[in-house]
Amino acid sequence: MGDTQFAREFQDQVRYFAEACDRLQGCQLLTDVHNGFGGLSSEIVNHLHDEYEKKAIFTIATIPSYFSDNADQKVNFRSMSAAFSVQHLSEHSSMFLPLSTSTAGWWPRMDVKAARSEYVDYKDNLHYHTSAILAATLDTISLPYRLKKADSSMHLIADLLTPLGRKVTSAYTALPFPFKAGQKLVDGLASLPAVHQGGMAMSLTPFTDDEELAYAQSVTLRGIPPALAKQTDLGDLAPDDAFRTYLANTPSAMINSSCYVREASVVAAPFPNVFRPSVTMRGFVETEEAFLRPPTCPVQTMPTLTALQSRNSTNRLIEQIVRSAEDAQPCRQPAFFASSSSSLSTDSWTEAKESLLQLADNYSNE
Repeated sequence: MGDTQFAREFQDQVRYFAEACDRLQGCQLLTDVHNGFGGLSSEIVNHLHDEYEKKAIFTIATIPSYFSDNADQKVNFRSMSAAFSVQHLSEHSSMFLPLSTSTAGWWPRMDVKAARSEYVDYKDNLHYHTSAILAATLDTISLPYRLKKADSSMHLIADLLTPLGRKVTSAYTALPFPFKAGQKLVDGLASLPAVHQGGMAMSLTPFTDDEELAYAQSVTLRGIPPALAKQTDLGDLAPDDAFRTYLANTPSAMINSSCYVREASVVAAPFPNVFRPSVTMRGFVETEEAFLRPPTCPVQTMPTLTALQSRNSTNRLIEQIVRSAEDAQPCRQPAFFASSSSSLSTDSWTEAKESLLQLADNYSNE
């Protein structure tokens, strides 16, 4: 950012809000990486890293699932911006999370498909729809370190999910969590597959949708009424205990951290009406046709499950970022480097590429 008026104002604002905090855990940054905001965010994260080196920095990169302009130069610029941004942001962040409803990110040359769920019917070319799904996921996935009486924290989440330099994480969401109205919590959980299996949840990080066991995960369940937590044989079982039992019996990761929140996700207007008729107004699943929700009665709240994971398959995403930038042939893109306000050059790409490939190697089983 340099010594500009914007930089000074930004630093003053950050300092003001940091000093107003009673217990500052860290900073959460939401940004694009496929355009100029990636470069700006890199400068911001660099400043936060220098000024608050003992605080956690979580960077969430949102990736549109649809681009109206896919001319070669636009695609090349997006690919190169993403590569430089991901390299820098992951290096200076405690954790880096790419979020997108597209299974292939911003690469139109690939067979791009939208992440799908049995209970959600959205249009992947409408940012209004896709951004709502990402926002609802982020609202729930961040609860473990946002709650006032949380047992976890940003540092604990980072320690759990980013061992051995695995800074890049992935996200799953079950929106809604497929639970029938009136069903006992333990019974409902027992009938479900693991978080990443059987199509129960959508993968919202490109190239990481597989059924292998994750190394570690932070899973959040919200919106199941405590009254549904009774189990006939064992008496009353608290919702958080029932949830931990489910994670233990249907392993989707070697290490689990769980969080249960009673309040459901709010998906009333202006949230788009993207849920199928089998989802009731309270977000439960209904299978009998006579009780299907009319289209004129939008869903108001719903139980939601999210998982923030560290997965070996993340190396496919990082390797694809490198391949995409290589396809753009950085040495033949002088206009890209000329448009950059920083000191980026073709030599910078060689360094960024090596850093990204090393990051991908961190996910190797060898």
